[in-house]
Amino acid sequence: YGVCRGPPSRAGVLANASAALAFAMDALRLPLESIKIFGRSIGTGPAVYIAARHRVAGLILVTPFWSIRKLFQDRVGPLHYLVEEWFDNGNEIMQVRCPTMIIHGKRDIIIPCCHGEMVFKACTARKMFVNPHAMEHNTNLTTDTAFLIVPMFRFFALPDYSFQDLKVPIWAYDKRRSHEYVRPDMEVYSAAVAPFSSPARRVGLDSPDLPQGDSCDGCYIPPPSPPVCQI
Repeated sequence: YGVCRGPPSRAGVLANASAALAFAMDALRLPLESIKIFGRSIGTGPAVYIAARHRVAGLILVTPFWSIRKLFQDRVGPLHYLVEEWFDNGNEIMQVRCPTMIIHGKRDIIIPCCHGEMVFKACTARKMFVNPHAMEHNTNLTTDTAFLIVPMFRFFALPDYSFQDLKVPIWAYDKRRSHEYVRPDMEVYSAAVAPFSSPARRVGLDSPDLPQGDSCDGCYIPPPSPPVCQI
């Protein structure tokens, strides 16, 4: 799916979701209590899973489903038992303690609106349900501020401004980190990598060792290696 190689699996999806949270904490240096989790459609599965296990600042679910089997039950009846259950949002949502906003349009014919209503009722945290009449499953949320933007600002305590700029480390833009990268005939690179401690590991996430870039405060950065030309 996307740039992820290999057959899709529940374990693979959850590993990618955990890696994204670890990147936000380790590379972007965002505290867990300031991170809001956003999931849409099939993405609500890993979003609820993460929010149920970590004390994040909030959870936003757009067109969520109750469970994979329930979704298939609406279409194939008793045969839904043959489907493997990857994401049981109905049970997981009861473990979520952060403020939760659920958005589900009434014109959604892919995941019926009743799924969002059931997830909302099962949620025991502070919650809000947005049910736009004209919204379909794949409706662009920015076409109407009433779908997401206005409810989000009313429900969450969002700051009007920030005095800190989000710093993305240079290595995050390095195309060589992608599995799809094809090395050209010639390239110039620096092999310097800075060790650091992982905030994500302190909250139980399996975080890989990530380099910090050249502006890591408090980290020892060895002198850059001379450029190397590879042919």
